[in-house]
Amino acid sequence: MGGPIGPINNHSELSVKAQEVSPNARTSVGSPATAKVAAIEVTISMKTKMLSLERAIRNTNDALTFLQKTDGYLSESEEILRRIYNLSISGSSALPQEERHLLQVELSELVDEVDRLSSQANYNRLPLLDGNFSRVKPKASMWFQTGPNVADRERLYLATMSAAALNL
Repeated sequence: MGGPIGPINNHSELSVKAQEVSPNARTSVGSPATAKVAAIEVTISMKTKMLSLERAIRNTNDALTFLQKTDGYLSESEEILRRIYNLSISGSSALPQEERHLLQVELSELVDEVDRLSSQANYNRLPLLDGNFSRVKPKASMWFQTGPNVADRERLYLATMSAAALNL
């Protein structure tokens, strides 16, 4: 008893910690009534911090899910862009006209797929790759609250990933 207050895992532990604080408060404050008030204030403060941290954990988990979903769409786009790159290199060599035509058809389909991905990528009906969260629109950027304090947040920018934006 009387040691430093560590992390609190549940509400019953919170009341135990408040009881530990109470004797310390009594010796420094004087009256038992004042000590009880101090203990209640500490309890409320600790409970508020605990609830803030629980919310921060939920927010961080939501942000992680958002980022994983976005990463999946970007990985898919990357695979398509690699295929477009490989086809463009193949098409630059001396190929018969018929094969060049087939390459062009596949390239056009891949470019359409990039546009489809860009327009349909979403997280909870929130479009991801349409440029709403790009650096050129900083007021619309995505913020993630990752801690209990106002300053505990991270900013995310996602540029437009359409074929036109990628100069395909």
